[in-house]
Amino acid sequence: MENSNINTPNPTKYTHLKSGLLARFINFFMKRIVVGKTEFIFHHGKPENPSVFICNHTRAKGPLALQYLYPGDIRTWSDARLIEKKSCYELFKNKVIKDLKGERFLKVLLPAGIPIISWYYRKKLNCIPVYRDMGVAKTFKASSNTLMHNVNVAVYPEVIENRLNEVVCKFATGFVYIAYNFYKLTGQKIKFYPLYCAETLKETHFGKPIQYNPDEPIKDQAEVIARYLEEQVTLLARNLPNHKMITIFGDYTDAKARN
Repeated sequence: MENSNINTPNPTKYTHLKSGLLARFINFFMKRIVVGKTEFIFHHGKPENPSVFICNHTRAKGPLALQYLYPGDIRTWSDARLIEKKSCYELFKNKVIKDLKGERFLKVLLPAGIPIISWYYRKKLNCIPVYRDMGVAKTFKASSNTLMHNVNVAVYPEVIENRLNEVVCKFATGFVYIAYNFYKLTGQKIKFYPLYCAETLKETHFGKPIQYNPDEPIKDQAEVIARYLEEQVTLLARNLPNHKMITIFGDYTDAKARN
């Protein structure tokens, strides 16, 4: 179990900070320097109401493009360990940079870089911290509050240890409980949109959403919704012209080389 006793971002903010000189500089840097241009393509219409976006992770650019360039407000689920310096350091050392080219060099830079990364997630990105112990209730509460303030929630639910195909890893199902909690609070049925980020094409594709059904047991709904979204994200990728896929587990140039 991981410790959930971590200071969460300012709960009065429901998207990344956009005001103030430093915030404007960070937004400019992320949009123009880090991410660049990205086209959002809505195959079944742009979401009209606050929704949950379920997307393949790619590396850093995919999530940042959605956060900073989407024509609407978004708040992103992020590992709670990223907002506390010690746990952030351990996460990067043992998982994020592990087995990367230049791993030894990156480890030397970590002590200087981690305070900046942790500060960014906590203060500027204002992520929704995702806990893996009893603190998970905070995650669902923050997600529901975000949706109630007309802000979308973005989730990247791939389980990297369980590769599904050439596009995604198998999705964890816990994110579906956002809809369960939101329905209990508001009586409204939330929609989940499948998204495929084609990083090398500079495109993010929105597929056909699936809506939470409160008449079905939540455990059954979690499985049905997660499996549907896996399938739809995969189809969005496969229906595009052959392109280099930037995935959380590797890069692939031949979409026909499938498991």
